[in-house]
Amino acid sequence: MYVKTQAVIFMYDTLLKMGSFKREFIEEKLNIGDLTFHRYVEELRAYFTNFNTGYDIIYDHSYCLYILVEP
Repeated sequence: MYVKTQAVIFMYDTLLKMGSFKREFIEEKLNIGDLTFHRYVEELRAYFTNFNTGYDIIYDHSYCLYILVEP
């Protein structure tokens, strides 16, 4: 089991390394549910906005991927 901070950092690190991820991959890896996953994605989006990083996370419906959009 991971604490929230570790889970969000894992998601951020995965986005930086791979550029995207599928919800199922993260949920399985971190042993979290859908609602928790979406809250963590919103945490990352809030971080990007609050610190003016220029990054964002978008969802690609055709590939079912969460994608890191870089500045």
